[in-house]
Amino acid sequence: MPHRKPLIRIFESYARADQELVDSLRDRLLSHLRISTLFDFQHWSDRRIDLGDDWLARIRQALASNPDAIAAGLLFLSPAFLGSGFIRGEELPVLLGDYPVLFLVMLERLDPAIHDMQGLEQRQWFTHRGKSYRESRDKPGFALALAQAMHQRLAGGRP
Repeated sequence: MPHRKPLIRIFESYARADQELVDSLRDRLLSHLRISTLFDFQHWSDRRIDLGDDWLARIRQALASNPDAIAAGLLFLSPAFLGSGFIRGEELPVLLGDYPVLFLVMLERLDPAIHDMQGLEQRQWFTHRGKSYRESRDKPGFALALAQAMHQRLAGGRP
């Protein structure tokens, strides 16, 4: 009987204003996660909400815990993310309170000295070679390094 890989349920949080940049990184990242030898990644984003659906109910349902999976939040950080009232009011309280694993990805450069980080300043953010995704000239390398860091964190190591 084949060994079943641990299920990792990823909830994606991003600002609509960053859609194009998030799509670029998500597509690259998921290409690595889909072929993981260690984990079975199940990804959820609001793109799974169909026309006519109660979008708020669908997001709250997706944020709810699943006892058969490890809940992981994938947060694409940017000024637009931090400025979103919906993210601050609906998503961050659940993600910070209930999710055992958070992956904070620096989509666009932030400065905790001038930006209200909503409590995220105490957490480790992912950058690649000190660059945000927007700044990075090596977008494929950024996605691969993020996938590697996610695997390392989930396997019990620290990136």
